[in-house]
Amino acid sequence: MNKPVLIVGGGLSGLACAVSLQKAGKPFALFESSNRWGGRAGSDRKDGFILDRGFQVFLDAYPTAAEFLDLDALNLKPFCSGALVARSGRFQTVADPFRHPKHLRDTLKGPLSPADLLRLGRLTFRLKGMTREKALSVQDESALEFLKSRGFSHQAVESFWRPFLGGIFLEPDLATSSRMFHFVFSLFARGRATLPREGMQAIPDQIAGNLPIDALKLNTPVTELQAQGIRLASGPWIEGEHVVDARDPWTSPDEAPDACGTVCFYFACDHVPWTGPWLVLCPEQEHINTLTDLSQLHAQWAPPGKHLLSVSCLNTGVGEQEVLSDLSELFGDQARKWKPIARMEIPNALPAQPPGHLSAVSKTGFQANGIIRCGDFLETASIDGALLSGKRAAEALLHHHA
Repeated sequence: MNKPVLIVGGGLSGLACAVSLQKAGKPFALFESSNRWGGRAGSDRKDGFILDRGFQVFLDAYPTAAEFLDLDALNLKPFCSGALVARSGRFQTVADPFRHPKHLRDTLKGPLSPADLLRLGRLTFRLKGMTREKALSVQDESALEFLKSRGFSHQAVESFWRPFLGGIFLEPDLATSSRMFHFVFSLFARGRATLPREGMQAIPDQIAGNLPIDALKLNTPVTELQAQGIRLASGPWIEGEHVVDARDPWTSPDEAPDACGTVCFYFACDHVPWTGPWLVLCPEQEHINTLTDLSQLHAQWAPPGKHLLSVSCLNTGVGEQEVLSDLSELFGDQARKWKPIARMEIPNALPAQPPGHLSAVSKTGFQANGIIRCGDFLETASIDGALLSGKRAAEALLHHHA
């Protein structure tokens, strides 16, 4: 009887590896230490609210996701294309004029000058047809250097690009590689930022639901990995044909990449002072980077009559009172009446991807110890990168035995 491939880590990379092996008829066993699938992509439920583990979005133009997911079954709903910028006590609009033509006049009066809007339009048009391979082959510099080289003004960078991209890369300096910027913004150009009806947890749950249940092991931590076997925390040694390490890269601190972190606060309130599923950028606030009303996207994320406000900060040391102070500056005394629901601090939310990290060439393969690694830290730091890395790990195994 053929020994199975042993996959350690039930995040999106591990799940994608398992699906790819299943399609090839290769036996496998998948071990996850926690009580759920998905790793950093997950959701909790509390008092009638759906709370993602940190504010996340799913880009419906991800090139790899359609290979692993039934997007229609996820019941994705899109955010508005653009953002509201909270400045000087009022909202200013930056909206895609083709998707939101009724907001064109507001956009022309918004924080971006006509010249910056023209630059944004040209950039969007140019990136709309850009492939992943092309995006990861452009000149490698920081996102900030790229934006400045394209002539965007200081106001455009500070009022729009820094909080918008900071919320994606989870770092405010825009030191992330311009290759990652090209990859992500090309997806925004041809698709939408969305969320599944049942939260981000629906994504790994759907993938796991298509795998044989007897090959899936939740609540099963692994303490030792070798090329052809693993030791469970409960004691047994399990032999396999190969071992795939799909754990977070920070599991091995000596080899871990730098991490970008975030802290997300959830508040319940009776109403919010804007209409529509907009991302709100907060360039003038000391602690808050972005916020959004998730219940205007999916009403069932909050109990009837309530709104669910998600507030994201890039400094993981921020506390509730500091956030409430920022919210009060934005919205007045009404913010003091909003009920805190949860605080989620995620210091290792994304692997840092500075210039020099990304290329169109796959980094997945056998390590010196004979184990295959996979994870978004080897690709683009994204849901798509996680899925692609898991797929490529399986392909490396299959090629090894071809």
